[in-house]
Amino acid sequence: MIVTVRVPMAPDRALLPNVRRRGKGGSSFWSQAEATAELRAVARIAAMHARHAAIGNLGGGPVVSGRVIVTYDVTWPWRRYKRAIPLPDPCGIPTACKAILDGIVDAQLIADDSGEYVAEVRARGRRGEDGRGLAAALGRRRAGRRRRGRARRVLGP
Repeated sequence: MIVTVRVPMAPDRALLPNVRRRGKGGSSFWSQAEATAELRAVARIAAMHARHAAIGNLGGGPVVSGRVIVTYDVTWPWRRYKRAIPLPDPCGIPTACKAILDGIVDAQLIADDSGEYVAEVRARGRRGEDGRGLAAALGRRRAGRRRRGRARRVLGP
């Protein structure tokens, strides 16, 4: 049985292993924790939708029994990774997507994310083509960031 879980967001840059190093201008613990919690919650909801589509109800035990192969196919946001900025390293994708696997376990799609249940982890990253992410399509901004606008006019004589 193949169950596809489509998570409508890419992992935050703070979750990439090369950015997580605190000493070299990396992200703080709080930004990593916030990004992890957000990605895990979104993945849990997406996995619950996939679970409902696979078996028709949301109760009971894990849907997939036995060992599974997890494949991450990440589409990086076009605005963040334009042509001049290189894509993240493919070896770092499983680390950045660990919260997605935790969300899938939270939704009881698989029993656990240990080596007993996960046989293999594959990863692939590509650049987004449409130039818009989910947040842009919904018209939302990311919390904590200010939108740069036009310069204010100074009123005076």
